[in-house]
Amino acid sequence: MRLFELGKLPTRAEKATIEWASSKDHHEPTRVEHTIVLPRRTDAEFFPLLEGRRFVYTYEGEEHQVWEKGSSVRRRERFVWFGGTDEQPFLTRLTDDPLTSLFKKGQDEFFWQLRPELVDVAEERGFSWRRQGDIFLIDLGFSWQEWERVSRLSSKQPVVELDKDVSINGTRHTLRQGGKVMNHVQIFGATYWVGSGTLEAPDHASIVLERPHLPVQARCHFDPKNAD
Repeated sequence: MRLFELGKLPTRAEKATIEWASSKDHHEPTRVEHTIVLPRRTDAEFFPLLEGRRFVYTYEGEEHQVWEKGSSVRRRERFVWFGGTDEQPFLTRLTDDPLTSLFKKGQDEFFWQLRPELVDVAEERGFSWRRQGDIFLIDLGFSWQEWERVSRLSSKQPVVELDKDVSINGTRHTLRQGGKVMNHVQIFGATYWVGSGTLEAPDHASIVLERPHLPVQARCHFDPKNAD
């Protein structure tokens, strides 16, 4: 709902402190450690989720000209920010799709929009998964030795031991030096890379993957590589 309809503006989202700043001085939401700063815009809307532990903050930007089907039209960009507390406070910008789902079907559908389709496929086939922030880690259920023996590869791929830290698909999540990876693995009807080892990310506990896992990022990030 609109900020003026809230009465008292929320000041916490579990571990996160919410501060409200003048929109003239603070043009977009930011997070510094445990503090999330939101512009006090007259057109902004704030929707608490999970009993206030998380939230959606949204507003429209300035009108601008775009081309659609050969014609010039005026559009306003929709800004959608998702924040609150996971393991620690976070704030990330999303695309419009989860907001549309929130309006139409509520918070369960909002969170479903963020969940990768590949996770659903894996669950249907009996695979378990873990999560570190916006990265889902599908446990393939095999040791490296078993995986090399039973996997159907288009060409034989070696298991590589990392000699340096490697980013997970360009994100802030990192598989540490000494971990193992295999590229071009055929699974779930497509080709992926899989890995094991210690996975680290800012504001999240490290996860040790004892056997091969398939990492996949949550959907609907506006800037996936810099997602919080």
